Amino acid sequence: MEIIIRRKILPDEIKRKIDFLITATKKETEPKKKWRLEMKLNRLLIAYNEYQEEGELFIDIKEFKNLDREILTKLFTHKRLELIEILSKGDFQSITQLAKTTGRDIKNIYYDLKILERMGLVKIIKNGKKRAVELLVDEITVRFR
Repeated sequence: MEIIIRRKILPDEIKRKIDFLITATKKETEPKKKWRLEMKLNRLLIAYNEYQEEGELFIDIKEFKNLDREILTKLFTHKRLELIEILSKGDFQSITQLAKTTGRDIKNIYYDLKILERMGLVKIIKNGKKRAVELLVDEITVRFR
C-alpha cells in the first residue's frame, strides 16, 4: 500500500530540496542513482518555475510507501482526518477557533496538528500569541498493490 499526497509545497521547502538534490547529485558516483537524483531535481526546478509564474504550487508526492494497514490507521486517525476535512472547508485564524468548531480540547487539537505538520499536511503559523493553521494538502490517494 502506498499513499500519494497532492499538497501545496512552500517556496522555502522547494529551495531546501533543490539544494539537497544538487549536493547529493554532485556526490553520487553510481550512474543509475545519479540519474534518479537528476530527474527529481529537474522535477523540482520545473515546479519552482511554475510556482513563480502562478504564485501557488501543488505537487504530487509519494510520501509513504509499503505501509501496512496498522501504520496507516495510526497516522490517519478518524480525528486527524476530521481535522483535515474541517480545515478544507474554512479558514481558521486560531487553534482555539478550530477547537471550538470541533468540540475538542485545544491540547488534543494541537497534538494532532503537530503530527499533521510533521507529515507535511498542514502548516502552523505563529501570529503573535495566536497560531493559525494552513491546510497544505489538496488530495490524499491510497493505492493498494
